[in-house]
Amino acid sequence: MGSSRTPRPDSSSGLAFDELYSLSETLGTGAFSVVKRGTHTRTPTTSYAIKCVQRSKLSHEDTLALKDEVSILSQLRNCKHIIRLFDFFEEDHMFYLVMECVMGGELFDRIVEKKLL
Repeated sequence: MGSSRTPRPDSSSGLAFDELYSLSETLGTGAFSVVKRGTHTRTPTTSYAIKCVQRSKLSHEDTLALKDEVSILSQLRNCKHIIRLFDFFEEDHMFYLVMECVMGGELFDRIVEKKLL
């Protein structure tokens, strides 16, 4: 599972995402992004959920909303009931959100399933 500390070096080092992380299987998909399992070069046995967002698919308003999401998750970093955001990369063609990897499936799917029962 995930670590409790942000892996170093991080985005503030000036290194590109691909220099620090390797991506593997897809964990989920959305309208603007895909979430993949990833590992940091320094801690290859620790998995992270990495949300990969193509900048070209986002409107200006979508980009602002994504940055709001990053800001909110950063402020709630120590809340044990909120998924942890470890790092954020803003690159030419992609945004990468490095988050805590939790197993158990999509929360939305579980809520819908409970309502149907």
